[in-house]
Amino acid sequence: MPELRELRARPDDRSDAEPQDEPQDEQQDEQQEIARLEAEIALRRERVGASFEELRRRVQVAASWRHWAGSHPVGWIGVGVSLGFIIGCLAGRRPRAEP
Repeated sequence: MPELRELRARPDDRSDAEPQDEPQDEQQDEQQEIARLEAEIALRRERVGASFEELRRRVQVAASWRHWAGSHPVGWIGVGVSLGFIIGCLAGRRPRAEP
């Protein structure tokens, strides 16, 4: 009969827990899950905000002519000289009025 004693439910087993405890436990679990999800949403919003700010900064730098002029001054000087030469050649080819 010692085997039957082992098969009987022990007093510390919670198999016949009171039904009143389950809704409270479920509510606590739901509240904890909601809090966890809200924290996760807040964290992801921060990450998206930081990524957006980094993207905005990169686009602003890439589209800024001052950045390009500052990083390639010799190239801009060459562009200016070339444009001046082209404009000068086009202006010099005008037919002159004969007196």
